[in-house]
Amino acid sequence: MKYSNLNGIILAAGRGSRLKNLTKNKPKSFLKVKKKYIIDFVVENFKKSGIKNVSIVTGYKSHLFKSLKNVKIIVNKNLIEAKILFNNNQSLVDHIDKVWEDPYEWWHNKHTQSCVQKFINLYSKKSNKLFYKNLKKLIINS
Repeated sequence: MKYSNLNGIILAAGRGSRLKNLTKNKPKSFLKVKKKYIIDFVVENFKKSGIKNVSIVTGYKSHLFKSLKNVKIIVNKNLIEAKILFNNNQSLVDHIDKVWEDPYEWWHNKHTQSCVQKFINLYSKKSNKLFYKNLKKLIINS
């Protein structure tokens, strides 16, 4: 089945810390299987399925992803700053301890909303802004 009207997104921002020495100097997306990077397999499968627009959300060692062709690279600094994505497990645990009492206050504070808006403005197409706005409302109202 072809999905030519869809956009693909790959979440590749993690450190791969459970893989220890294998990911000490590179993200797990750049580990090789049969002499080929894992990320190349994933992008190729999107393309073979007819998904032409592929974006990769990166974090750890994001500069390595710039060598990839025909994909959009999204560095998740805004999401890390908003405490929606985390660099490591400890920062996630620290954040949960801090926010657990009132997640509503965290989501609605100006700093978090500003970071979310920056992310949407930077990475959504104008035609998709209404979709993201409605998605944001859905998340807030759930």
